Amino acid sequence: MILIAFIIGILFPLIHFKTGDLFLLEGWTVPYFAITIVGYLSSLAFAKLSFNNNIWKQIVISLLLIVIAISLFILFDQPVIQIVSAFMLDLAFGLITPALLFMFINLSRHCQRSTANITCWLAWEIGVAVGIAVSCYLYTQSNSGLAYQLAMFSGAFALILFVTVSSPYYKKKMQ
Repeated sequence: MILIAFIIGILFPLIHFKTGDLFLLEGWTVPYFAITIVGYLSSLAFAKLSFNNNIWKQIVISLLLIVIAISLFILFDQPVIQIVSAFMLDLAFGLITPALLFMFINLSRHCQRSTANITCWLAWEIGVAVGIAVSCYLYTQSNSGLAYQLAMFSGAFALILFVTVSSPYYKKKMQ
């Protein structure tokens, strides 16, 4: 959870350096974060329609989307691809956040559920805070390219950790 929130923390302070704050499409300017809002709102409908409460599938697809979106963001400077990347990134974060919260709450007993909820959100806040600190440090010490690469590798590492450690643990505890 912290690793996934870390990605948001790394990207949030640096996005405007790469995108110039606005996309220009055929004379229209579109703020980057307006695209992410569309991605997030799409995730609300997409989760209900396509996953049928399959949390494992929802988290794995979200992590794959995060890695692909950051890769597109790093590799291509065309506005259309950056818009697709922004949409995919927030779609993924909108899908993964409630799924991870559900896992946290599901692993706890009835009397521990509020503690699980708070622990989940504290982990999220720690990840974002550490990501922002690392992002700002990397930007002042080198360049933002290294921060973007760290975000992409963090997403790939989170996917590997989820498939090899978290998911088997969750499945074992739910039996």
